[in-house]
Formats: sequence, C-alpha cells, structure tokens
Amino acid sequence: MHIPASMLTGAICPVTAAVSVAGLGIAVAAAKKSENKPSNTKFAAVTALIFALQMLNYPVQNGTSGHLVGALLGVSLLGTPFAVLSMAIVLAIQSIFFGDGGINALGANILNMSLIAAGLGGYIFHTLKNKGVNGHLALGSASLLSVLAAAFACSLQVGISGTVLFTQVLPAMLSVHVLIGIGEAALTV
Repeated sequence: MHIPASMLTGAICPVTAAVSVAGLGIAVAAAKKSENKPSNTKFAAVTALIFALQMLNYPVQNGTSGHLVGALLGVSLLGTPFAVLSMAIVLAIQSIFFGDGGINALGANILNMSLIAAGLGGYIFHTLKNKGVNGHLALGSASLLSVLAAAFACSLQVGISGTVLFTQVLPAMLSVHVLIGIGEAALTV
C-alpha cells in the first residue's frame, strides 16, 4: 500500500505531510495523557512485529502494492495513540532505509496507514465495543474497515495526482485489500 513518490504529483505530498505532522502531534498529546502506557519493550516489540508483517508485499497494479498493515494489531496491543506512533515509526524507517514509498510520499503513507488505518480504525474499534459489539467481532470488523479505508485514501491520492485514473486504481486496490483485510482481521483477532 506504500505509494511510491513517483505516483504523487502537485500539492499531494506537502498537503499530506502537513496533515500527518498535525495528526502525529495529536497522537503524541493523546499518548502523554493516556493512563495505559505500554512499556518501552512492548512498544518496541509490537513496532518490530508490524515492521516485519509489512515487509511481505503483493503487487497490485501500476506500481502499487498491497501488504498487511497491522494497524489494529497495534491498537489492540498498544492503544490507539501508541499504535499511530508505532506505525509512523515503521513507515519512516521503511522510507528512509529501504526506499519503500520514498521521502516525498512519507506524509501520504503516514496519513493512510498510521492516521487513517490506526487512528480511524482504533476509533471504529472503540465505538463498536462501546455499543456492545462482541470484542472479537469489533476488532475484526475495525481491522477490515481500517485496511479498506487506507486503500481508499491511497487510491484517492493517486487519482488526484493524475498518474492513474481513480476509476482504475480504486477497484484494483480494493479488490486486493479486501482479501488482505480479511486475512489481517483473522490474524488480529
């Protein structure tokens, strides 16, 4: 799901970078206020696990790829603000040391997989649990929805950039990521 920098044009990179910086600032503030802080060891172990899971890439179409995101796995083990930060660390390391997505696309990738997948996914998970939905069902549903929401955002950004038509990239991304989302939901639960 990492968007290569070559697929983003115009204002997408600076706008997504600004949104990501603001979102990470909110996550840091929420993490500081959190009463359930994971230990440093647990945070590092979960971050390393998510990093390893994301290394398994599946080609989708037109230079995009699909992989497990791990956002709700992070939410379930660390809490939402720490999962957002963990995902951002994973994405920064992948971008800087492995060229996965590239520096210019880092803001878009953090927006998609950290803020949307972990942040929005965590919100969906907690909302479902608060409405009385079974914990496992809530976790699995939020996991699937988080992957699909991130894939939709990725498709939208590529479509706005004009490198691939939105009507072409969206079905390609969602068809692969619905399968990835189902697998990720099962793994997370």
